[in-house]
Amino acid sequence: MRALDSRTEDDNDGGKVVDHKDSDPTKDGADVNVYYFHDQEDVTTDKPGFDIDVKELKKTFIRTIIYRGTRDEGKTYQDVNGSPDSTHVYKQSVTFTRKAIIDSVTKKVVRYTDWTSDKPEMDEAPSKKPSEVGYDKVDNAKVAGISVNPDSDKTDLGLIVVTYTAVVPDGGSSPGGDMVVKNNNHLRMKIKLQI
Repeated sequence: MRALDSRTEDDNDGGKVVDHKDSDPTKDGADVNVYYFHDQEDVTTDKPGFDIDVKELKKTFIRTIIYRGTRDEGKTYQDVNGSPDSTHVYKQSVTFTRKAIIDSVTKKVVRYTDWTSDKPEMDEAPSKKPSEVGYDKVDNAKVAGISVNPDSDKTDLGLIVVTYTAVVPDGGSSPGGDMVVKNNNHLRMKIKLQI
């Protein structure tokens, strides 16, 4: 007899039944292997234990999208609520979980299950139309969706910047700002444009 370090899902607590055969006392019988297994326990984020770090069982990936605007050709920038939920900072996340299979006798990890997620990808993020947020153009009308690799150790998927711009008229300013013009007396004055 010998004990095995692990078992398959086909094995169960009830064990296996060996087929019965009539025996001949004058002949040697065939060898029969009998396997013994230790009980195993599942460790999850909902059922922690055995000093398993939750980081080994749960992994969250995050992508951040920043929305900004400029009315002076990039000299200064303002926050723009251009995200799908009308904010200027838009965070997307995907969470994966798995189980640790523990040997109940040795208290050691036998194996980990594969990473799983109800939604293993990040959706595309359409930007608000420029006219909706008081600008003329946007450099990225839609941030593409992505699939996430759960085996990656890099959980911060980085920062994406979406920039809105306003067309600067010949007078040298942007809509909603101050525009310098000349009157008939050749004196400079400022006119406030309302949009």
